[in-house]
Amino acid sequence: MDKAELPSLVPDGESAAETETSVARMQREIQSLRRDIERWRALAGGDMALLEALLHHSPHGIIVSDVRGGFVLQNRAAERIWAGSATIDSVDGWGVYRAFHPDGRPYGPGDWSMARCLTNREVVEAEEVHFQRFDGTHGILLGSCAPIVNKRGEIEGALGVFADITELKHVEERLHIITDSVPALIAYIDPQLRYRFVNLSYERWFGLPRADIEGRPLRAVLGDAAFELLRPHLQRALDGDTGHYTAPLPYRLGGVRHVDATYVPHLGPDRSVLGLVALVTDISDQKRMEQERARWSERTEQLLRITAALADAVTPDEVLEAVVDRAGESLQTRAAALWLVDEDGRTANVVRSSSAAGERIDVDSIRLDGSGSTPVARALATGMPVWAPALLSTGPRSTSQVRAIAALPLAVEDRRIGALAFSFAGPSTFIEDDRSTLVVVARHSAQALERARLLREAELAYQETSLLYRLTDAVNRASSVQAVYDASLDAIQGSLGAPRASIVFFDPEGDPRVEASRGLSAEYIAAVTSGAPWSLGERDPEPVFINDAASSPRVSPYADLVAREPIAALASVPLTYEGHLLGKLTLYWSEARTLSDRGRSVARSIADQIAAGAGKKLAQAEKERLIQELSQTVRLNELFAAVVGHDLRNPLAAIMSTAQVALRRDEGDRLRRPLTRVVSAGERMTRMIEQLLDFTRSRSGTRFPVDPQDMDLAELCRRVLGEIEDAHPGRAIAFEIAGDARGVWDPDRLAQVVSNLAGNAIHHSAPASVPRVLLDGTDHDDVVLRITNDRAIVPEILPVLFEPFRTATRRRAGSRGLGLGLYITQQIVLAHRGAITAEPDAASDTTTFVVRLPRRPEQRPG
Repeated sequence: MDKAELPSLVPDGESAAETETSVARMQREIQSLRRDIERWRALAGGDMALLEALLHHSPHGIIVSDVRGGFVLQNRAAERIWAGSATIDSVDGWGVYRAFHPDGRPYGPGDWSMARCLTNREVVEAEEVHFQRFDGTHGILLGSCAPIVNKRGEIEGALGVFADITELKHVEERLHIITDSVPALIAYIDPQLRYRFVNLSYERWFGLPRADIEGRPLRAVLGDAAFELLRPHLQRALDGDTGHYTAPLPYRLGGVRHVDATYVPHLGPDRSVLGLVALVTDISDQKRMEQERARWSERTEQLLRITAALADAVTPDEVLEAVVDRAGESLQTRAAALWLVDEDGRTANVVRSSSAAGERIDVDSIRLDGSGSTPVARALATGMPVWAPALLSTGPRSTSQVRAIAALPLAVEDRRIGALAFSFAGPSTFIEDDRSTLVVVARHSAQALERARLLREAELAYQETSLLYRLTDAVNRASSVQAVYDASLDAIQGSLGAPRASIVFFDPEGDPRVEASRGLSAEYIAAVTSGAPWSLGERDPEPVFINDAASSPRVSPYADLVAREPIAALASVPLTYEGHLLGKLTLYWSEARTLSDRGRSVARSIADQIAAGAGKKLAQAEKERLIQELSQTVRLNELFAAVVGHDLRNPLAAIMSTAQVALRRDEGDRLRRPLTRVVSAGERMTRMIEQLLDFTRSRSGTRFPVDPQDMDLAELCRRVLGEIEDAHPGRAIAFEIAGDARGVWDPDRLAQVVSNLAGNAIHHSAPASVPRVLLDGTDHDDVVLRITNDRAIVPEILPVLFEPFRTATRRRAGSRGLGLGLYITQQIVLAHRGAITAEPDAASDTTTFVVRLPRRPEQRPG
């Protein structure tokens, strides 16, 4: 071919792609290279050497083929991209190059773009091809191909230009992975406000494939309304400033979303705006949470205001104000009302309400038998909140806009105490949050009301306790039964508000006796107080409470008299002491009334105090009477014993004298034995009479008569112990003396002491045993006498050992004393200002009586 026949490159006939992606730039470069080759070929004038030199310096692969598809030229970049080279003679030789369709099928020789150019004159623009290099590695090409025609329009060959975009595609893939992973809209927008790149989030937002979004104007995708709202921010970015905004946007697809958007301008080297990068985040959930937080904050503030008011409330009035007025104000209600269950538990009545002008409460009282149909009645009956149309009605000039009411039961530990109702001008349905808020308000209100009730009960209990304490104190300090009655009537009037009362007691025959009364006429007392609602023998009878005297069958016989007093309510409380009915306490009021449980408890307590006080006073008087009678009897018995003992001494002396004279005159010893027995019995009787007289003198309150004189207690002990040994042949008593035993005592009385204790030692010991007597005079002030026998006294006898007549029941068989020996012994020792004790020793089975006598009793205080 000559220079005139050198082919020229056919223009592609299409404008260059306007995208700014890397692939688009590569496509533009390839097209530019094709034009450069055309110009080089024209300049070379058919000098292929010059053309080859120029092509070999191109960074892109270039292949030129002849009309049959055989390679005429391939530059170094093509060999580098394919990792090798090949000599091709025709299209069929293209099989040496391996490429793949998108479905994985390998390219045939006729599938290559250069073969299509030669066969169909097809111009291929920027076609991506996945290929396999000669070294076995894989990559991606972006190539273009155009036929080469001569001036006669005949195809003389083809020109293929391609670039290895493998790494670029990998970068693009990673870019897509990154942007698709971001939970926000990321897009590139050209200056004509068309999408050139969007991430996967656009598909999720708008429900369109990203291929249907890329290339389209923003207005077409977003819709007119959203686009007009965005226009100022987009324009700002097109002017070169970063734009940012937060606003709800009404999208054409996807509805309204609250977004946070930023537009960053893409500036060229000359600071011109090449496009915009958009970052859009859906903050609808965040805004909803903020709104929810604000709403809950407002509700929390409402609850805090209400609970603070309830917490600060102390008195019942303050609690009612906080429950109704403050709660209604905080909740912005049209009206609020509070019903409380009465003490009878059958009805609930309005105790406080607050409402807007022109509105009123239709229902003031509600029965709790379930017959009511109002929302409050249903709430009280079921124990569940009721959300219903309005309960309030309006007057002629009312402008009420009440549309809904909430009726909430108030309960404490499953006990219904009332109901709380609020009316609202808002929607007739309540959202769940509104309901939960109202339920919380109701719960706190119930707790506040219960707290006020408990506080009131505590105050009443304190008042009751104080009252009963004062009454108990007055009863205990009362000098008479009448003082008990007066204190009780004062307590009744002060605590129960009963200005009139009567106290009636029954005698043993059951006849009533009015002991005290206040505010009652004599006619009424005479006519009415004589009866009682209980039988006299009834144990623990129950009080009778008459709330309305006019309708009571019990009062009807006295209807005229009761009306004249006047008496509208009364209560009869039994006066019982230790389970026995003593009388009745009756209280009277001028108005019909139902006495509360606490009032009834107070009435019972006062009645118990009256009964206890009167019963104790009567029992004390009876006890004193019995003690006086018993004392008189004891004095008479002791006087009788003293008289008898005194009068028996003379005939007994005569008997003993006669027996002694007869004993001396008995020459044949015929009567010696019986006469000796008579004399011995007389002596024993004489001792018993002396003991009885001594006992009588001690019981009369006077000290034993003693006649102290200087004496030697050792000599007295030798004489008395010798007499005891003579009276008990075969028995011996061991006697020891230490120190000086002299002192000032009554020798006859101390002889009784030694005789009683030593005689007891003989009588209460075994026949073979030897009682021991120790007289210790080593102390300067006292002399101690110790008498020990071989039998230990059992512990339970010790506390009563020296009491009169007590030991008689425990003395040995054969002992014929009165049981006064130890008692008289103790009294003699006490008369000498001494002391006597018994010291048993269980280990040695012995008992030692210890007598301590001061040497000069008159010098020691008695």
